[in-house]
Amino acid sequence: MPPIINAQGISKAFGANPLFQNVSFTVSEGDRIGLIGPNGSGKSTLLRILAGTEVPDDGEVAFRKRLRVSYVEQESKFESGATVRSVAENALENAKVHQTERGTRFAETLGRAGFEDLEARAAALSGGWQKRLAIVEALVQAPDILLLDEPTNHLDLAGIEWLEGLLEEATFASVIVSHDRYFLENVATDMAELSRVYPDGMLRVPAHGSNTIKMSVHSSTIGTTTVRLQLVTQDGSPLSWTAQPLSVEVTRFGRLVLIIIGGALGILVLTSAYRLRRKRLAGASSGGSAEETAEGGGTG
Repeated sequence: MPPIINAQGISKAFGANPLFQNVSFTVSEGDRIGLIGPNGSGKSTLLRILAGTEVPDDGEVAFRKRLRVSYVEQESKFESGATVRSVAENALENAKVHQTERGTRFAETLGRAGFEDLEARAAALSGGWQKRLAIVEALVQAPDILLLDEPTNHLDLAGIEWLEGLLEEATFASVIVSHDRYFLENVATDMAELSRVYPDGMLRVPAHGSNTIKMSVHSSTIGTTTVRLQLVTQDGSPLSWTAQPLSVEVTRFGRLVLIIIGGALGILVLTSAYRLRRKRLAGASSGGSAEETAEGGGTG
């Protein structure tokens, strides 16, 4: 099926400072995409472009006809005097939800989110409950795609678990910007890193599955390396990227592998179904080569 959002060759800059250039990004039904990248790479700006609230400087963004998009910003904002009830009711009204559906959707969404006092002032809620309310405001509109910018900010553990369950059971697609790698590991089907280090401005890989990820490191002088990162998918088709010269660091965090390139830029590879095998990594610093492979089938 064609994507529900199709961004091709988009660029965005603020003044003379480019955030990203010539980036292509698609979202299809059922996708749950974790969007990561260095600070200042334009992740929030890309979300706003996907939400239709901001336009790119170059390139095109196509939306499926009658697509319903809900966007939850980093900071929750509510009108003065708004209550839990009024926030949800106004969202239903703005989305033009039929009167016969409003009562059920209102009760189910607020109930599952854990709200009991519907007359509580939104501004008086804690940061975590304000975040829940902002997500409820998006959910009652029955989106086809939900865009979340740092949704775990202010949420306690119970709130994060609620959000994880919600996203895993959802029929809508989602794009999630988050620094919480454990949260993304639990919910994402794909990981996309936005960074100008990549020739196409972004690297996107599946988050789960029995794929093989290989990284080859070749060094001609100490501290200078050529890096090739390759993902081989289940059907055998490769996706590879090469950069030179950069330093490389590979760190294991439980079931996660964090690959730091250039000392500052990271590729987060979710490896819940992988086992990690190292080969002669020390040889890279003395002019040799090394290969590190994460293979499917292990327990991590």
